[in-house]
Amino acid sequence: MSFTDPYRQASSRYGFVPERRFRRRRLNIGCILLLLLIVGIPVLTLLPFIPGWSIGPTTISTSAQPLLIVNSSRYEKIDLPLIRIHVGSDPQKIVVQKISQNPIHLPWSMGIDGFQQNSDHSIIILNGDPVTDSILDIAMPANSDLNVDTNAARIDVTGLTGHLNLSSNSGSITLTHCHLSGASLIADNTGLLTIKDSALNGAATIYNNTGSIVFQGSIGSSGIYSFESNTGSIDATLSKQNSFHLNVFNNTGTNSSTDPGVNVQGKEAHLNVGTDPEAQVTFKDNTGNITISTQTGA
Repeated sequence: MSFTDPYRQASSRYGFVPERRFRRRRLNIGCILLLLLIVGIPVLTLLPFIPGWSIGPTTISTSAQPLLIVNSSRYEKIDLPLIRIHVGSDPQKIVVQKISQNPIHLPWSMGIDGFQQNSDHSIIILNGDPVTDSILDIAMPANSDLNVDTNAARIDVTGLTGHLNLSSNSGSITLTHCHLSGASLIADNTGLLTIKDSALNGAATIYNNTGSIVFQGSIGSSGIYSFESNTGSIDATLSKQNSFHLNVFNNTGTNSSTDPGVNVQGKEAHLNVGTDPEAQVTFKDNTGNITISTQTGA
């Protein structure tokens, strides 16, 4: 008994050719993995030899109270790069690494292109422009001096004690839990300048051209401290425990204080705050408003 396929019989009768079914081939996973290894290993091998692309953080041995110098002229309109400086775990090492801000993160961090230091390891200068579109993360000893000059990068410093000289053209500057000892300069052009939970000792100049200044902290029993802005506002909260001679100057802006004992109304004010003041504190603005507050434990 023979069997006739009705589908084939109809195709021969009506003149069409039956569709041939093709068998799908499965992708060979092993071949794909091998290809990735062949391509990936040389790339990973070459990364350490590409400037600024060394795999892993850069570790720098230092002396006590080192001075770190960072200069960057990189300019960005949006997604400003960040220089993040904080206290590290080793009191005699500085650890520098670049951390991507992109949504796709690499499973490793990058070091920098190099650095220079003097013979006793007390002064360290990062080579070239270490700032890219990433986070430049720097862990360093708690007792350190710092010079950072940037164009557009934001500067964020936490926990350092020492001479701090920080400047930025358009990026913000933020200091938290810092102790500025000796002569220090914090200057910005257009970005917000914020100093909180920090102490100023010896002498310090805080300046912002068109951006605002926010200060919350304490000052030393002696020294000269200056807060100045051209068109931005100044909002300062000082400790009630501080004693100082206060000078306030304003051109067209308004002066005010939340403390009834600190009367700064008018364009110019001079008064003593506390007992036997030796420190000199000056607030100066052109068109921005000045607000002075005091609080316990500031």
